[in-house]
Amino acid sequence: MSVNDRPDDLMALPQLSESMMDKVAILKVRPNNCFAENYGDREAFRNRFLSELPAFLHHCLSLEIPEHLRDENSRFGVKAYHNPEILASMKELEPEMEILGIVEAAGIFTTASSEWEGTAGDLYKQLSEHRAIEIQRRLSGMCKSSIGLGRKLARLIEIAPHLCVCEKGAHNKTFYTLRNPDI
Repeated sequence: MSVNDRPDDLMALPQLSESMMDKVAILKVRPNNCFAENYGDREAFRNRFLSELPAFLHHCLSLEIPEHLRDENSRFGVKAYHNPEILASMKELEPEMEILGIVEAAGIFTTASSEWEGTAGDLYKQLSEHRAIEIQRRLSGMCKSSIGLGRKLARLIEIAPHLCVCEKGAHNKTFYTLRNPDI
């Protein structure tokens, strides 16, 4: 599947869950004018392309995959490539990133503290009881309970481990730390 790198186009791609990452190569390409400059017409380009296929196939079949690119646990035996720029753009568009936007809009990140700490229940209570109806609306559009928010936070850890971490506390409660993405 190929798309442009605008946010609305990137949204057409599947969510990048951990189980999906080894099945997808994310490439960034740029326009290439070699077709028009070197061949002029489609028929000449097609003929040249087809004449090169046997050599390309031979190269692929005889290629030794370098050790640093091997991944015995992946479906294809090689590490999937993900262009860092496109991957970062895709992660910014993940629905779970909205949690940080809601927290920021609610004023939970302050100049005195660029982090929030607590359980999913604590955060859900704080946001659902916020004086601004817009904060409550955005939260209810994302999840209907603290359990749902906990699932979103767990996914946020996968997407942005530098912005959300968790640790188990007393009575097996999960405590989250959210970091302001603007700092």
